[in-house]
Amino acid sequence: MDTIWIDDLKRIRAELFHQRAVWISVQITSIEPIKMALILLRHNVKYITAEADYFKFSTLTMIFDRFLKAMPQLQSYAIGLLELG
Repeated sequence: MDTIWIDDLKRIRAELFHQRAVWISVQITSIEPIKMALILLRHNVKYITAEADYFKFSTLTMIFDRFLKAMPQLQSYAIGLLELG
């Protein structure tokens, strides 16, 4: 089972719900043709100077997708724990 997403989930969850409020912004990834990506700023900044200033919304969708993919195994594990108890 792919578990790399769990560390991302822990880190982002702590940041979003316990440490600070995030700012929603748009990152222009291409001018011609125009392409944009939703990003979440870790703090209010006028100019993004480092990747540490934000994380990509696509990271959240990756976590969600991998969580859904892992759901059958997680469910089987949880049921096994209940049957032992």
